[in-house]
Order: sequence, then structure tokens, then C-alpha cells
Amino acid sequence: MTDAAVEIPEWHTRVLPGVALDDDDRRLCERLTSSRRLIVDELVSGLRVTARSWVGVVQLSGVRLHVVPKLAGEHLGVVRMVDWASGLNALKALDAEHDLKLEGANLLDLVALLLVRAAERITRAGVRTAYVEREDTLGALRGRLLFERQLRRQHGRVDRLECRFDERSADIFDNQLLLAAAQRCAERVRDAGVRRRARRLRLLLSDVCDASAVALPKRKVHYDRLNQRYAAAHELAWLVLEGSEGLDDLYRGGATRSFAFLLDMNRVFETFVERLLGEALGTVDFQRQTGSVVRRADGRAYLKLIPDAVARVGAPAVAIPIDAKYKRYSAKGLSRDDVAQTFLYAMGLGAKEQPHALIIYPAEGAALERTPLVVRHSDRTLRASVTAIGVPVVKVLEEVETEARPLVDALREVVLNARCSA
Repeated sequence: MTDAAVEIPEWHTRVLPGVALDDDDRRLCERLTSSRRLIVDELVSGLRVTARSWVGVVQLSGVRLHVVPKLAGEHLGVVRMVDWASGLNALKALDAEHDLKLEGANLLDLVALLLVRAAERITRAGVRTAYVEREDTLGALRGRLLFERQLRRQHGRVDRLECRFDERSADIFDNQLLLAAAQRCAERVRDAGVRRRARRLRLLLSDVCDASAVALPKRKVHYDRLNQRYAAAHELAWLVLEGSEGLDDLYRGGATRSFAFLLDMNRVFETFVERLLGEALGTVDFQRQTGSVVRRADGRAYLKLIPDAVARVGAPAVAIPIDAKYKRYSAKGLSRDDVAQTFLYAMGLGAKEQPHALIIYPAEGAALERTPLVVRHSDRTLRASVTAIGVPVVKVLEEVETEARPLVDALREVVLNARCSA
């Protein structure tokens, strides 16, 4: 596995002369290209790599690609963004931010460090156990006798009994999920210290549970007083598994030569925007839409056009559809498609009087950006309005931990006053 690393900013293209793909590399690149995570084209001599909104690391036999998110403060910024937006508070709770400044660390290294520290706290306190239903052939009755199976398998015998019983065990999903993520990190993390801790965690958990049943898509876990301490570690474990390119080689022995760990910044930014608006507006009520804005006249769905969220603000509540766009709209104007779509959201889901909607995107500067847009009838009557708001992600993350929040306060004013000034 090569030590050569190439940094590619998101949304940029880079030509890598002299880099060749082997069969494993080619299969991985085909999957990444078909899913539009990263576009890799083989040239006569070398590669052309086009990054999109997916960021992280792609390890090939001849080169290691780091897709770096510039709008979020590079890899450490993404970790802070995920930590705050998802409410994990892993950096604060584990006091891990100092350790995150690893020399040459990629995004997987940083997420893996948070995961192993969260999991180590759990294992030091003792992993959770619960009653699990078992079936076995025993020499004495335990639990309930399975009569049908006893007659079929042990007819006439009384020294071998087919039993079903409950047994307290650590082989439960809470621990299995941590083991699955530890297995992935143990072979793919680059930093030697984090990799060593991941392997130690894998060894410890593999003694008490089996992770072979863990699979995507993400499974909803109910948390209560018994397993609440697992919540942050589980979120980080899902992040590791979902960011990896497939689970097909999760249980294959030895290091994997070619792999990818990429996070979709669109999804990360959507979660960040929802948390930010909740902080700014306080009483905002986010309601996920289940139906499309555009439907047939008879009520059946026609186009799948659903905003990220609809905020209900004020008293009486006013509906404001919101779309988060992780795009470079500071450097260029809003796209025609996004403007048209957001105006459609305003008309279909906004207030009956002066319908309004928001586009929120990451600003490239250090200040809040605001672009008000309106649609008027030919008689100059206002039909709908949209406000595009650029949020400086790095600056916001710096101030959310402080008492003074000028950017959050400014965002509140823009959102609440946008309809009045449109």
C-alpha cells in the first residue's frame, strides 16, 4: 500500500500522471463512479479524478486520495460539524480535540479516534448484557422443553433434551455494532496509534459477541437508561459503516488494499442547518414532509419534490419551507433549478399570504450572506419570495460554544424579517 497522498478539494478535478489501477482498484473506482461519489477516469497514462460533494479518503494501490472539504474547515472541521450537528458532543465529553490533530490524519482516522475513545469508556465500565433466547440440546431440562423437536430428534431418550431458554449474554446488538465498526477501523485506519487501539477494541469485543449479522441500512435503536451510554458510540459506528464503500469485505482477513471512506456533505450540511435553525429560532418546529409539492389533479403523486424541512415560526405559526444546498453559491449565483424549485416549495407549502421559502448554503467568507428574491405578477403584485442565506460554517462552529453568538443572532433576524422585507 503506497504512502503517496494527493489532496483534491471538493468539486475540483485533478489529473494524476503515471498512476495505474490494478483489478481491485478498478472495481472500487467503478463503484464510486457509478454512485457519483467520485468520478475516476483512466487515461492513457494516469488518472483524472473529479471530486464532488463526498469527502474523505480513497486508498488505491498506487495513491491515496484525500478529498478535502474546504467550506467546512477541512477534515477536522467536518468532525466538529458532525459532532455538533448530531448532538454527539463526543469532542467535549471525551476531551479528544487535542488528540485529533494527528500528523497526516485523514477523515477516517479522526472519526475512528472518536469511536474508539467512546467505545473504550463503555468497555472500561463493563459492556452491557441482556437476556437472549437460546435453543440447545442439554442433559437436563432448562427453560422449556420443545416437544415436537424432542420427538423428532430424540425419540425415546431422556438423557438428551431439546430446550429453549433465556441466557444472559453480551452478544447483543449494542455490542455487535461497535465490533463491526472496530473491525472496519482496525484494518483501514492509517494512524498507528488509532489503529492499535481499534485492534485492541476488536479483540476485546470479539470475545463477547459476533458482528456477522450487522448490515446496512442503518437500524433504528431504542435507547433507555440501560443503553443510553452507547448512543454516541453507536452514531460514530454507523458513520464508519455508512461512509465505507460496502460491507462486502468487512469480515475478510488481512488489510484491504483498496477501499473508500466518503461522507456525503449534503446530508451532513442538512443536519447542521436543522440544528443551527433550532438554535437560532428556539421554538422552530421542523416537520418532515411525506408528500410531494407537485401532484396530479386527482391527488396522486407526480413529481418527487420534497423540501428538507418546513419550519413553523412565530405566533400564529407561519410555514417556511427550507432547502439546504451544500454548493458554492458564494462564488457564483444560485442555479436556475434551485431557485425555481424553492419558489415552488414556497407556493405549495408556504403561507397563503406572501408565501416565503429559504435556501441555506455554506458561505465561503466569514460573514452571513443574504440574497432576497421575489416573484411578482405583471401588475407588480408580490406572489412569492425566497431568501438565500449563506452561513459561514467554520465561524458558526467557533461561536456556538460561547455565550456571545452574533452569527446565530444575525441568522434569527434574517429568517424572522425576511418575509416583511421581501
